[in-house]
Amino acid sequence: LHQLRGRVGRSPRQAHCICATCHCHIDVRWFSQLPTPDATEQDMLAYTNEVQPTSRLSCQVPLTEALDGMIVHVAASQH
Repeated sequence: LHQLRGRVGRSPRQAHCICATCHCHIDVRWFSQLPTPDATEQDMLAYTNEVQPTSRLSCQVPLTEALDGMIVHVAASQH
């Protein structure tokens, strides 16, 4: 994620939400600062392995200055 330093916005796939290859786990200390996943993202997460309460699709997480330093763990099934 260090490559994202200085970039604010969303991933290039932001509106698509057509796969779940970017499944990740947001550190619990940061999770509450994110907007709630919409129904489409929740549906896509249902098709992933290792879903946890802090699971998100990284392409759907808006990058803001407030999230600078956020800890994100790539799901083992995504390695």
